Amino acid sequence: MLVTSLNPISNMRLADIQNSLNYYFFKLQKAGFKKCLAPEGLGLCSKKTIRAHSIQNRQILDIIQRDGHVVMLNARLDLKKGISVNFEFIGRNKATTFTGICSNHDRKIFAPIEENNIDVDNELHLFLLAYRAVFKQTFATCDAAVQQELISRKKREFDLLSKNVLTDEDKLVLNFSLNSYKTYLYKVEFDKIFLNKYFDKICHRIIKFSSTVPTIAVNSLITPRDNLQKKSTIGRIAINIFPTTRYTFVVFSYLKCDEPFVRPYLDDILHAENQYCRYLVSKLVLRNCENFVISPNHFDTINEDSRKAIIGFFISTIIEDRLDHEDKRLSLF
Repeated sequence: MLVTSLNPISNMRLADIQNSLNYYFFKLQKAGFKKCLAPEGLGLCSKKTIRAHSIQNRQILDIIQRDGHVVMLNARLDLKKGISVNFEFIGRNKATTFTGICSNHDRKIFAPIEENNIDVDNELHLFLLAYRAVFKQTFATCDAAVQQELISRKKREFDLLSKNVLTDEDKLVLNFSLNSYKTYLYKVEFDKIFLNKYFDKICHRIIKFSSTVPTIAVNSLITPRDNLQKKSTIGRIAINIFPTTRYTFVVFSYLKCDEPFVRPYLDDILHAENQYCRYLVSKLVLRNCENFVISPNHFDTINEDSRKAIIGFFISTIIEDRLDHEDKRLSLF
């Protein structure tokens, strides 16, 4: 039970309070964080944001989609029931979008990879793929921090939280805010590289799988679990996976200064061969990424038992890393 007593201002039944919180929570989710996160060197921007694709619509999603849809693992949070995760067909125009950039800056920054085929030998193209992941994750952490703060304020209005004591929920708000701030600081490093064209400050490690059948696409920025508790700005890794007509490329990108900690983290994957490499990449995606899509045609080939195993593993890694968990059913390729 959430409360034992109510003050005169919030004199309503507990069920009514819970319903009000649920309504407010889903209203926040629908509203979302909407602010252009373009680097300050381009001028502070107050223009209306758009639903920008983190995984490209015209090139990558066009190869993945079927009848205008892709498949995603969709996590839903209910204040009563907790988290539920299921595979869902999502329209390609909604899939992988975020409202963290305006149309002008989206074109100005990402035109080289939006208007041309992605070239994995082009350092600007590789940087922009990683930069998009950094944008998306900065938006996601800001959105989560704002929503957590507003939900806590609403609970205090109903006297569900103490106004004079630092509660566990207050600590959670602080953690969300700290994560958002650290991610923003990480993005600032990429902003500097973009504005000054210091693209050699980024390392890229590329894996190429031979494949004429598209399977998945990923755009994500991950933080290795063993670095989460560090107080300083922590190293992260951008992951981009995308199909072409002949290959599927896996691109890991990170700041050159982070190489000492990143290389050991990726070592097993970079030295694995073919099918086992695909398996390790799949586990890495499921352990760390939410922003990925599956080709509906490929999804049809994944049996129900494997789908359940993938969902179960994905949910379990929300709480713990499960690096050592082995299950051949987890391959996404």
